[in-house]
Amino acid sequence: MAVPVRQHPWLAAAAVTGLNTYVQLYNRYVSKEDFAQTTMGGIAIGEITHRVSDIVLDDRQRGFNRFLREAAAFVINPMKGVARIV
Repeated sequence: MAVPVRQHPWLAAAAVTGLNTYVQLYNRYVSKEDFAQTTMGGIAIGEITHRVSDIVLDDRQRGFNRFLREAAAFVINPMKGVARIV
């Protein structure tokens, strides 16, 4: 069953990123299998890092312990760390 892009815009973003990687960095033609694996692998890694950083973060903490947790979450998932700083 196909998933409509309007329901999951992150799927389109991951596909564009995977295609961009193959077009700019490789000198060979893009195979469908490589493109699909790169896209799905990126989605899986992103989801894992998002969930692990959620486990590390604890908004109830204060002081140096919270700083350490925020720093660890930033290392695990830099984009979420930037979003929390901004």
